[in-house]
Amino acid sequence: VPIPQSCGGGKETVEVQAGWKAGTRVTFVRGEQEDDVREVVIVIKEQRHPRFTREGNDLRYRCRVTKAEAQRGTRVKVPLLGSSKSLMLPLTAGSSKKRAVRRVKGRGMPQRAGQTRGDLIVEIELTSSAHKALAATT
Repeated sequence: VPIPQSCGGGKETVEVQAGWKAGTRVTFVRGEQEDDVREVVIVIKEQRHPRFTREGNDLRYRCRVTKAEAQRGTRVKVPLLGSSKSLMLPLTAGSSKKRAVRRVKGRGMPQRAGQTRGDLIVEIELTSSAHKALAATT
């Protein structure tokens, strides 16, 4: 992270810890002499993720399934954050709800303290096949 000249200039390496949320403050003390000591505060900002939306420690993933797929039953492929692996969530045959929500425990963001993680919330939207194909290309 580049440090402004008013705080002594230069750069500082910040190791962002898993689970830090937007607004987390990291403070560094800069300067070697007592009359030249300055505090530098870095505030963490989150970047948008192309697949997931963060909601506290939970992650939300939205996907679409055609009415035909829902009627015969299908499996929804759900990517996992930070992994090349994915989950396959079954959708029971005969599903007719416009929207279904599944919660996968422990597959969300790591929490700042400890070994626990938030949940992955999968929102499945029923759509026509033409709408699904159009949405996949945009």
